[in-house]
Amino acid sequence: MTNFIVLDRLKDITDFVNAATRFEKHKGDILLSQGRQIVEATSLLGVLSLDTSKGVTVSYPSDLEEFHNFIQSFIVEQ
Repeated sequence: MTNFIVLDRLKDITDFVNAATRFEKHKGDILLSQGRQIVEATSLLGVLSLDTSKGVTVSYPSDLEEFHNFIQSFIVEQ
């Protein structure tokens, strides 16, 4: 599943990384991309290297319904 999200506060970023970290069995399956950069969502440093306030694409397995529910408030239309 793929969604476009905006994380414009540091608290949003840390909450997002913490949520992604809860799904250890999917480590490496939850990815953020912006332009040509792709980072694992569990990497705080990686996520901070992106300009998340301008929006990023998050990709994750479709069976992560709990994760999808968490990111609902960050999803924006492109």
